[in-house]
Amino acid sequence: MKYKSVIGKVFKNKKALIIGIVVLLGASTAGAVISSNRRAQAKAMEENMTSGIEVTKQDLKKTISISGTIASNESYSITSDLTDVDIKEVKVKVGDRVKKGDVIALLDTTSVENSLSAAQQNLKAAQQKNEIEIAAAKRNLELAQQSAVANSAKVSEDAARAGADHVDALNKVQQLSGELSSASANLAAQDSAVSNAKKAVEEIKNKVRKQERKVSDIQSDVNKLQSTVTEKEGKLSSAQAELDSANDSNRAEAQRKVDEAQDAYNKAKAEYDQRNEDLEDAQDKQKKYQNELEDKQTAQSEAESAQSEAKSKEAEKQSDLKSAQDNVKSTKESAIKANQTVDDTDRENKKTLADDTDTVKTSEIAASTGTIESQQEVDKYTKQLEKAKIVAPADGVITSVSAKAGQTYKGDEIAVLQDDSGYKVKASADQYDISDIALGQKAEMTTETTGSLVMEGEVTFVSPVISIETTDSKSDSKSSTTSSGYPIEVTIKNPSDRLRIGMSVKLTIIEQEAAGVLAVPTNCISDDGNGGFYVTTSGADGEQKQIPVKTGVKNDYYTQVSGDGISEGMEVVDTSTEDSYSTEAGSDIE
Repeated sequence: MKYKSVIGKVFKNKKALIIGIVVLLGASTAGAVISSNRRAQAKAMEENMTSGIEVTKQDLKKTISISGTIASNESYSITSDLTDVDIKEVKVKVGDRVKKGDVIALLDTTSVENSLSAAQQNLKAAQQKNEIEIAAAKRNLELAQQSAVANSAKVSEDAARAGADHVDALNKVQQLSGELSSASANLAAQDSAVSNAKKAVEEIKNKVRKQERKVSDIQSDVNKLQSTVTEKEGKLSSAQAELDSANDSNRAEAQRKVDEAQDAYNKAKAEYDQRNEDLEDAQDKQKKYQNELEDKQTAQSEAESAQSEAKSKEAEKQSDLKSAQDNVKSTKESAIKANQTVDDTDRENKKTLADDTDTVKTSEIAASTGTIESQQEVDKYTKQLEKAKIVAPADGVITSVSAKAGQTYKGDEIAVLQDDSGYKVKASADQYDISDIALGQKAEMTTETTGSLVMEGEVTFVSPVISIETTDSKSDSKSSTTSSGYPIEVTIKNPSDRLRIGMSVKLTIIEQEAAGVLAVPTNCISDDGNGGFYVTTSGADGEQKQIPVKTGVKNDYYTQVSGDGISEGMEVVDTSTEDSYSTEAGSDIE
């Protein structure tokens, strides 16, 4: 039988370990012998299980290490669009420092200048020819305009006279129309005034009738209240008579009845007095409405008189307007005939002017299109002259010069300019690390030339795609492609003066970090099977206890832990050692 599982349980404490060894030795009577190194291993395991590992407070970092190369802030390949000309002069050499705008090289512009001069002469000749043709067309247009003005003036004068007569007739009609409108408006106003006066009379009549009913109602109330007062007064007299004849035994009761009768009388009298006042007010208001009715009836009579006068005035203006409208028709016919003559003359003038204007425009269009090609030639050679002077696009150092004076320039690279005002690290991350690298992460780096100096930086570029390199084989004309990882860049915040472009760099990207946290070796942390973790402590009596913890930053050996039961200086057990030992101890024992 196998004793692997048995030993795993036996080795839980010292006593169990000793008993387990005795049992194991007893079971080896069949000839199995434990070697001396097995016994030493078992003894060492026992010591590890009973001794603790201290919980410490430290700074943890989870990092990614990559090799990289020093590069400048920016690299510029300096070229020119002007080709097939000789290189006149190269003004820089490798190692030269230049400022933005400094001349890097000059190209020979002799042929370009000759071509520009010829193009300018052709352009000037074409422009002069076009100017002559346009001037002649404009002169013809000006003569046509003068003739049109004279012809139009004559026929316009005749039409103006006919039009003036017609306008006078129209003005008279307009004047009389206005007067008729005023008369009609006045009549409408008088009609409205009569209507309003009748309405006002009717409204005040309604108020009079309503007020009469109100006076009648109040008078009825007063009569009723007067009867009530008389009744209450009689009861008061009766009560007073009883009081006067009462003896000592019933005097109090008689006095109470007098008081009640007096209160009832006072209340009825007050209501009667108040209603009497209401009656007087209502009667006053009735007289007021009656006076208003008389005034409104007088106003209605006056409005009806003014209405009759307005009707007579409107009839008079209608007759005058009819005569003026007849005169308008006569003057209109004369004006139409004169304007037709004007229109005929204008059409002839417009056609002549339009034809001559089109001739001018045609000449101008021909001039503009005829010089486009010549102007383009001039512009082309002018730009080529500008491109013959190659200047630095930025401050930096020249790291490569490919051109030489006297060579024919074919458009290839003249020089390489590096902006070394700062440095960055270019590196390539494999597919296992790239998903953990992000913009803004901190980084540390060292180089052989800077020794132990640790420079700081920040991830400023992470390529979303892998870099593919193609290699050509000259011997068999075959090519192959290989993956070189995902390019990344780290900008150096405190570059050393000893850095140079192209140096190798040991780059450490800080994925996570935590300062001053509790940490234990990762092997001391166990999974509770429910998504949580715990560490195991061992007491002085050998009894073990599991303490739940939360984990944080993890590096190659230590893991951040936290929880209510964990503290600095506490000793925990390396549980992985026990598992490893149990497995190994039982692997060779049958």
